Amino acid sequence: MGGLRWVFVAVGCGAAVAGAAEIMPLPPPVGTGIERGVVAVRCRSPVDGNVSDARAAILDVGTPTADVLLTTAHTLLPDAAETKRRCYLIVYGEEQTIAEVWNSGGNLSGPEQDWAVMLTRRISGDVRRWHAANVTGEWLASAAADRVPVRLVLRYAGVLQTDCHLEPRTQNPALLLAHSCQTYDGLSGSPLVVAIEGEPAPILIGVHVGVQAWLGRPRIQFVHIARTVDPDVVAAIRAAAERAALISVAPPPGRRVAAR
Repeated sequence: MGGLRWVFVAVGCGAAVAGAAEIMPLPPPVGTGIERGVVAVRCRSPVDGNVSDARAAILDVGTPTADVLLTTAHTLLPDAAETKRRCYLIVYGEEQTIAEVWNSGGNLSGPEQDWAVMLTRRISGDVRRWHAANVTGEWLASAAADRVPVRLVLRYAGVLQTDCHLEPRTQNPALLLAHSCQTYDGLSGSPLVVAIEGEPAPILIGVHVGVQAWLGRPRIQFVHIARTVDPDVVAAIRAAAERAALISVAPPPGRRVAAR
């Protein structure tokens, strides 16, 4: 598929625009591969104390003392202060606090706003950081129509996950992309990626939100949905990266937890 133009999320310089490129096969899942770009997110409800689990993608924005992550808003709490108080990341089995959050509760305005950006101290160890791509709505619509291959990246390579494809089943692919990837509870926030010719690794184009249903023929139909990286998300990522450049996010006393 030709005609792809995308803008890599960059901080401190002008955004680089790539020319036409082709979709390529994705690399096989391996434990030391792209799965290391996903962490767990856990929140405890202030109402009933119930715990929910989700995922977040670690982004490559060039900040040496902190990390910026992309997830879905419904995985967090509606209030940013409550999110920082009652939600945390699980990195190598240990808690890691969320220092700042953008658009927590945005999903209350509808699935098109179901995204959130988080700031945390720099994650140590062997992790992967994603290049997020702010691709054009025109390309996304074309990619969905052509059912280009994608992958929903899981945290564990041992979990069976076949490659899947985009589908032309949403009204506005620039905000919500339909995909055929296998999902289950707790995968919200997992990165949806595509491999591009000339790029050394897959590029993140969205994060999994959940399942939408509508009345079809002859029965109700369901489709898996991902939220794309649009200009609003890019602005929040840049704000988080600029904030990270100004502060040092000190590590709090951590405790080991069991990741789900």
